[in-house]
Amino acid sequence: MSTNTFTQASVEGKWRGISQQQQQQRIKDDNDSVGSCGMPLNSQNECGAIDRVHPVDGRFSVNVTKLGHALSCQPWSVIGQKAPIGSHPDCASVLEISTMMERVVAVLERRIVNLIRVERPLDSCKYLVQSSDGNFFQLQQPIHNNLTNYVGQIASMYRGVNYHSFMHATHVTLSIDKMIEMMLDEHNEECGGKRIDHCFGLYHDTMSQLCLVFTALVHDVDHTGVCNKDLVKGGSDLAIAYNNLSIAEQHSLAIAFSVLFEPDFDNLRDAMFATSEDYLNFMDVVTELIIHTDLGSPKIKESKNMWNKAFGEDLENALQCNNTNVADNRLKGLVMEVFIQAADVAHNIQSWENFILWNHRLYDELRHSYLQSMGDDPTPNWFRGQISFFDGYIIPLAKKLRQCGVFGKAGGMFLSCVLENRQRWIAEGERVTKMFINTRSFTIEKDEEFAMQTD
Repeated sequence: MSTNTFTQASVEGKWRGISQQQQQQRIKDDNDSVGSCGMPLNSQNECGAIDRVHPVDGRFSVNVTKLGHALSCQPWSVIGQKAPIGSHPDCASVLEISTMMERVVAVLERRIVNLIRVERPLDSCKYLVQSSDGNFFQLQQPIHNNLTNYVGQIASMYRGVNYHSFMHATHVTLSIDKMIEMMLDEHNEECGGKRIDHCFGLYHDTMSQLCLVFTALVHDVDHTGVCNKDLVKGGSDLAIAYNNLSIAEQHSLAIAFSVLFEPDFDNLRDAMFATSEDYLNFMDVVTELIIHTDLGSPKIKESKNMWNKAFGEDLENALQCNNTNVADNRLKGLVMEVFIQAADVAHNIQSWENFILWNHRLYDELRHSYLQSMGDDPTPNWFRGQISFFDGYIIPLAKKLRQCGVFGKAGGMFLSCVLENRQRWIAEGERVTKMFINTRSFTIEKDEEFAMQTD
């Protein structure tokens, strides 16, 4: 991992000038113009109902420990959709940004708790408390409050754009958390009383698992809705500040770590990092992961060459030769990069309804940028462009998820979802594109109705 250059000083004067009132207005804008992300839980029989408890600081009202477990049980293909017919009421879509926030908090808290229990068991009593029923551990109240406030501040910094919103961050966070759970479930076996790590060391590396989830939360914070190449063409201040390289990604990194540096989050940092070296390593890993969400970064080509060298270009041969029980930080880093890249475009690798919902939002965001003279009109090439994106990026990415071996037999599911969506887009994409042109996306509720109309 490269040395991290993002510090609190790097965004002084850029974000620090945003007032609390402006931050709260952004939350209102997200509720009004973007809506919220309906993240379904599984049925009551599988995950159980979610206990309601007293709010934290008057804001949240869900038992986060049970919620985190329930979120990890939801099926991969329907993350972000309405609850299936006949499922428990807690599975229903949500229309409030506060509910998205509490779900992100639940996922993050679960990963932090795992980190403390595995890496620092002697410190558990300092940071954790056991639930009243004795079945779960959770963060002590001051740390939990710190975490909820951090997520709240990050959420307030996401803009009310159609695609790169806090709703997208929530969807990516829950998707990558599900991928981690799928990996853990697939390799839940023992040998001589010890777990076997078939994941290049990632199975036991709770810090890396936390890095993945944290990255998903912050990776697009304060995204303007304008892509990097158009920021460069327009000579934006951000493009100049970041030397025309991974502009949006570097800006999001600077904000995420600037906020985490603030004294208000001392308790949270103390729980997450035992030493300053842990924190610096965390920054390095998160930086690498976020930069790898920029498809125009030179690092993408470097990683592709490293992947082919490590795993081979032939899928079947790689599956036969791959020795995944070797703890290798280089291979682990490559796999983590593929995790975050896949989660960032997870709607392409999930159900048709998810694909249409988010594809519509992306079209609208790019169309809005065009109308603001900040990019090309996406309309003429939208249908063909999606096929090219499937073939050139999504399908190879889904193959890597199978090729790396960390999902075992379940790894083939990702490619199956992609191929089904591609086939259906070829058959219906021209008609759906016309519907995009004539129907603007507003809220998750209307978008889901639109997605159902394509069936």
